[in-house]
Amino acid sequence: MRAVWVLALTANIAVLSGAQALGQQECKPTMTFIDARYSAMQLPKLQRTWIAVLSVDASHCQTFSGGFEIVYSMEKESAPDYEVREELTWIPGSMKVSKEFWIDEAVAAYRTDNIASCPCRK
Repeated sequence: MRAVWVLALTANIAVLSGAQALGQQECKPTMTFIDARYSAMQLPKLQRTWIAVLSVDASHCQTFSGGFEIVYSMEKESAPDYEVREELTWIPGSMKVSKEFWIDEAVAAYRTDNIASCPCRK
């Protein structure tokens, strides 16, 4: 059993090393939240919109877009805290992102996650 595990590990290392040598170096864009705020209450729905501006520096990427997630840590008045993930596509420059929440919900924290790699510029 141990020999099979060692053989599988060796094969994985060889495949990954070969793919890295044949492929291009991978980069990721740098993302920074510039501003985040809530809109005014939207009647009659009793919702408000969380709006943020995200700066995306993809100057070292060959591609002009890619996937990422925003993770919201949420607080709710009458329920346990929870987390929401939203999949989005980045584009270089400044992006406006928004999400609607109910009146009894609040964004306690937010961050980017799972930013897709891009081929590096040469």
